[in-house]
Amino acid sequence: MKNVGQKKTRHKTAVILGAGISGLLAAEVLSKRFDQVIVVERNKLSLNRPTFRSGIPQAKQFHVLLNSGLNLLEKLFPGINLELDRLGVPLVDYTKDCILFSPLGKVPRFPSNLLIRPTERPVLDFLILQRVLKNSKVKILDSLHCRKLNFKSNKIESVEGKKGDELIVIKGDFFLDTMGRNSFLEKRFKSEGIIESKNIQTIDPYLGYSTQKFLKPKGYNPDWSAIEIASRPPENPRASGLWDIGNGQWMVALIGVSKCYPPRRQEDFLNYAKKLESSLIYEELKKATPIGPLNHFRGAKNRWIHYEKVKRLPSNLLSIGDSVCTFNPTYGQGMSLVIKEINLLNSRVSKLSKIEDKELSNLSKYMRKKIPKLIAPAWFLASCEDFNWPMTAGKRSNLSLKISHYFMDKLAPIAPYSKELVETFLSVANLVKSPMALAHPIIIKQFITFKLLGAPKNNETF
Repeated sequence: MKNVGQKKTRHKTAVILGAGISGLLAAEVLSKRFDQVIVVERNKLSLNRPTFRSGIPQAKQFHVLLNSGLNLLEKLFPGINLELDRLGVPLVDYTKDCILFSPLGKVPRFPSNLLIRPTERPVLDFLILQRVLKNSKVKILDSLHCRKLNFKSNKIESVEGKKGDELIVIKGDFFLDTMGRNSFLEKRFKSEGIIESKNIQTIDPYLGYSTQKFLKPKGYNPDWSAIEIASRPPENPRASGLWDIGNGQWMVALIGVSKCYPPRRQEDFLNYAKKLESSLIYEELKKATPIGPLNHFRGAKNRWIHYEKVKRLPSNLLSIGDSVCTFNPTYGQGMSLVIKEINLLNSRVSKLSKIEDKELSNLSKYMRKKIPKLIAPAWFLASCEDFNWPMTAGKRSNLSLKISHYFMDKLAPIAPYSKELVETFLSVANLVKSPMALAHPIIIKQFITFKLLGAPKNNETF
């Protein structure tokens, strides 16, 4: 048996379970106050080049780093945007460089400050891993499968795992769960009745998506970087996004809800795209050449464990990221929300006067209380979208959310004519503004004008 972690009485160690984006970013943040940070990962990590790994079930699907996440990531790792530039990852003005279709038609294009980066997940994971590997306070233990916790009073004292046949015990003062939806801690707490069914909120739109890369036509340089086509409730449950990911390649995601699942076979891909609300993506793909395999995923439900309401949790444990909440990926908010949580952790950890039991317990309580406020806007958008479909399973919204959903539905018809509504909605989706921003007086005035006088002439904007 091998012991890892605390070696001296005053030596303070943080143990992070999971080496995804949330775990690696948390390691960088916690290293500012802890003497040592140990990151435990059950999968083998590639240290030399970006690769897919099984611990990230949606790694082969399309990912986008939204405006809020992009800005905060640069704050955590200065210069990472330049590295993304060197790798050819595009920087996209969401409202200017993208052709966007709302459920009721094409929306206006115009310059804004909503800069985002469409990327392949392994590229971003690898860049962050390379930064963390340079941190002398961080130790990464990969290929280590942990399944047991050891307690002392109401605290976790150590975690046990196996690497091959070797038993390894990792001691720590503070433990962070970033293992995502397959966290063994969640399963244990459920079996012990600590996490109850009333603590878990689930919305299942019966969604699936298929992602395929294409080689775009040689010499073809359109005036757009992406095309997004929304579904149209309740008639058409199909949606899609085509994104230029650099290096002459497009990545295309076909999305379907209410069990209208996209195809698993490459030969059926175009036929599904043909049934979208707009034929534009279909017409573009007819010019392109598919490359690599088609990757399919089902079961992307929204699930939120309300840890702020869970009693009897270990005082020195915190769960963040997908271990707390997972989303319907339609709006691509997952990575950016994780980075916002890490930024909150960074702010709070920097204010700790010392790393002692009471302070660490208060840190956990503080984060459990504040994380729901970060999740709520993203959950609002996901529920608005998903409850448009009668088949969606889950508890229907409370009165305030029902009113919000009604308000969103009423605003939708002016989207093809309102730059203000488009920019505000995308700012909300990018986790830059609160959903309350949709009630801006200019947007309300445009809505009233639309109801009284109809759409602007010649498809102009307000």
